Amino acid sequence: MGYAFDETMSGTMTLAADPATRHPIEFRANVRVPWIGGHGTMTGTIDAGPLVKGAPFDGKMILRPFLGRVIRYELSFVGRDGKRYALAGQKDIRWLDARRTWTELPAELTDESGQVLGTAELRMNIARDWLAFGSSFRVA
Repeated sequence: MGYAFDETMSGTMTLAADPATRHPIEFRANVRVPWIGGHGTMTGTIDAGPLVKGAPFDGKMILRPFLGRVIRYELSFVGRDGKRYALAGQKDIRWLDARRTWTELPAELTDESGQVLGTAELRMNIARDWLAFGSSFRVA
């Protein structure tokens, strides 16, 4: 037994092939974490600019904000072209800058060979999503 919550992160991404253009990116995740260990699983959907719209993803989360001061996201999905892509990012928690470090997620997009395709800057929209996020915590 552990806990679960839902989280939405959104922002912009830039692809290496066209660094002057910023594309919207958003994922909506359901996260399940056992009580001990801090390693959870994630499922949900992702919109990633020209790569995909509404695609299912699966992944993992390392959730150690107090002892390790880190929350790491790793998710993978299949793009419109049928290829597998990954998004990986990490929140490095700093207590003197808690609001920013708990809500902002810098990330990289890679293809199935591990080549970096671009970067993303995601964040939790506190005004829009905080109530839904906070009320989504449950025993799972």
